Amino acid sequence: MGIGLAATPVVSVKTDLKPLIRAAAESPVQFAVLVPHAASTATNGEWSSTNGSARWVYAVEVPTAVSLSFHAIDSYLPDSAILVVRGARTVGSYRARDIHRHELWSRIYPGQALQFELTVAAADRSKCHDPRDVHLHADVLLRPSVRATERHGHV
Repeated sequence: MGIGLAATPVVSVKTDLKPLIRAAAESPVQFAVLVPHAASTATNGEWSSTNGSARWVYAVEVPTAVSLSFHAIDSYLPDSAILVVRGARTVGSYRARDIHRHELWSRIYPGQALQFELTVAAADRSKCHDPRDVHLHADVLLRPSVRATERHGHV
């Protein structure tokens, strides 16, 4: 996987990407497909607490993806929270100020896996409210073999 997740279990999203690729291939501006996947700090990942702070970690992969991004709807992070997202070659961080109109749009992360690490003051843990929806976007169209296959009708 390449992002140093030895201690974090990785959820592999198994979905039939072929119809998603077919539908997206018609658009000259669409480079990613929406991959159905739900994750929650209440039911997924692992929480730990030390020295007055709480930490949640979760990892997800979409096999064959060239890059991944996400869009969290109805999001809220308290001021003490920082969400660090690690991809294969890049790391990004998000705070309360990055949420606009209760939505968080991530950067694009090269690779087929993401690790999420949310750190928050232990007293604020209950204030981190899970988004109503998290949309995982996978770029699977830029991989030359996939695009060539799609053009020739072999998907």
